[in-house]
Amino acid sequence: MNTFNLERVERKKGKGQTGCQYFEYIINGKPLLNFFEGIVEIGVLGSFGEKNDNDAALQLLKMKPSELDTDRVPLYICPECGDLGCGAVTVKVLIKENCFTWSDFGYENNNEEGLLESYNIGPFYFDKDEYQLILNKFLT
Repeated sequence: MNTFNLERVERKKGKGQTGCQYFEYIINGKPLLNFFEGIVEIGVLGSFGEKNDNDAALQLLKMKPSELDTDRVPLYICPECGDLGCGAVTVKVLIKENCFTWSDFGYENNNEEGLLESYNIGPFYFDKDEYQLILNKFLT
């Protein structure tokens, strides 16, 4: 099993970039964002208000269908507007007995069909109870 946690981080305001805070996914003690190169998107949790957090957590918990036709769940979204049309890092989330699985990481948007890019990362397996406990904090 892999360990799963969330950590609040701050994206510094910079040239052409809005400063903001969001929750970073921590897997096996390391930020998931470190596995990607050139990603400017931010974590979907903690970035655009309680309603957005609730919807994102429900999708990550597989309690609500994904808003993408591919049934993949957004992890990182546009830091300026949060619109999936700008592009998002997504993942396939599955529930099996006592664990949640994240696999088939990719980059897509809701304007074009299918994945625009695939990433050779994972799969990651998370203890079901631990994963639910962490994400349930975002449910309103």
